[in-house]
Amino acid sequence: MALFGELSIAEKMNLKNVYCCVLVKGENAEGTPLYCYFGIFLDTVERMAEDIKAGKPFNPKDYKAIVLARSTGEPSPEIREFMRMKFSFAEDEIVFEVSRG
Repeated sequence: MALFGELSIAEKMNLKNVYCCVLVKGENAEGTPLYCYFGIFLDTVERMAEDIKAGKPFNPKDYKAIVLARSTGEPSPEIREFMRMKFSFAEDEIVFEVSRG
């Protein structure tokens, strides 16, 4: 897996058990700013990044991601705090949670 290098720690941890929370910002067809927080397993992040780079339409469900919060504009301070507390989301670092399943 190119994203993590050859036989990385992430691969050794079984990427199907590593879950991360992602914030995506963009705009709709009318130009209105949007945001979406979603949870995704690390083993699908590389495919998602490649598709986005290729300009393919983005829909979290195509990557078996779970939408956690979404709306227009920017996330409010309350939403940011909720995402930090409930889903370990951090805007200045990457936080991975490993499931027991």
